[in-house]
Amino acid sequence: MVDKRKASVLVDYGMPFEVKEFDVPTPGPGCLVVEIDVATVCGSDVHVWRGHLKGVLPINPPLILGHEMVGRIVAFGEGAELDTLGAPLALGDRVVWAHAPCGRCVECTVLHQAQLCRSRYVAYLNDCSVPPHFT
Repeated sequence: MVDKRKASVLVDYGMPFEVKEFDVPTPGPGCLVVEIDVATVCGSDVHVWRGHLKGVLPINPPLILGHEMVGRIVAFGEGAELDTLGAPLALGDRVVWAHAPCGRCVECTVLHQAQLCRSRYVAYLNDCSVPPHFT
């Protein structure tokens, strides 16, 4: 039986959110599955909902908004047992993140400036109907 979770989905700009059910994905190499405990709604979420960033960023509904959250690790993909500083992670550990850097470019590995990574995963740019669904 596939594990499922619900999320509020922005189906169109300015419209009410719809609660939809999604399969929890199996984590790929270097990935984690995190069960979200708390997520915030910030100004950028409101701008996305209103459609203000349409044409500025490649953001198209359906989307699960939110990019500031905390949760607990519930599954590891191969090679994902260390955090970005090399400290070990364990099931149940509480984690927080905003954007996921690639960990392979010069900015990530040499400069140690992951915020400059040009290949980072950024919230909102992925269609929530395609796994991994969430941020």
